[in-house]
Amino acid sequence: MTVEVVFYPSSLAARLGQEVITLPAAGNAIIDPTTAARGVAEGNAGLAIVTPIQSASTPQAIVPPKLLCGNFTLANLALMAAFGENPIGRLALTGDGDRGAAGQPVDGQTIKYQTFQSQALIIPAYFNPQTLAPPQNDGNRVILAAFADNYGEPFNLSALPEGPDNLQASFFDNTGQLVAQAPLSIAGVFLGDLQGIAGQATLSSSGKAFFAEGPLASNESLIGIFSQSAGTFASGQRMPGVDAVPTVP
Repeated sequence: MTVEVVFYPSSLAARLGQEVITLPAAGNAIIDPTTAARGVAEGNAGLAIVTPIQSASTPQAIVPPKLLCGNFTLANLALMAAFGENPIGRLALTGDGDRGAAGQPVDGQTIKYQTFQSQALIIPAYFNPQTLAPPQNDGNRVILAAFADNYGEPFNLSALPEGPDNLQASFFDNTGQLVAQAPLSIAGVFLGDLQGIAGQATLSSSGKAFFAEGPLASNESLIGIFSQSAGTFASGQRMPGVDAVPTVP
């Protein structure tokens, strides 16, 4: 299988660079953003996208002919802490919602990539931020990405149009009480921390956070991951989607 690995900055304004890799059956490749594609991602935060394509000379996105899987690791060398999991994958679907046939072009008309449009994303549980490493050392971090699909040869992502706050963050403490709410504007990739998002409200216990979405177009998605570190120990995960933010009497 031939895949294109593309690196984007947090603005998603344009590609930083790309690299084409051919994977043998049952094979794998290790992609280091500091060296892949001539090291274009070094010193940048953003998105890395892996897309099955027709060939190295024809970068048309296609439905993969075989299973494609992988995993990622995000490490903080200052804390000597890291976490990782399977990457966030998307299916290539027909207009009826069926999976596209292997090898068919993902052209945005007959076949499109599924989008992620939950009512809200959730951090199911976080530790008391005051007991974690300070935010500047990534004691906890929140990464959200809002992007649009641009079909063509090659396939690209772009940031959502600039506009007013399109997310509402809600924080609940360990007793289920609402302790903070704050608007948040996401156009490309947002990198922040819990207390920074909560603003003037103090987060002084474990809890959970919700990020409610505004309306998204049919080709737009919102995804997120979260991590927390206590010294050299870290954990993290993607943010699941939920149907609603709880209401508290």
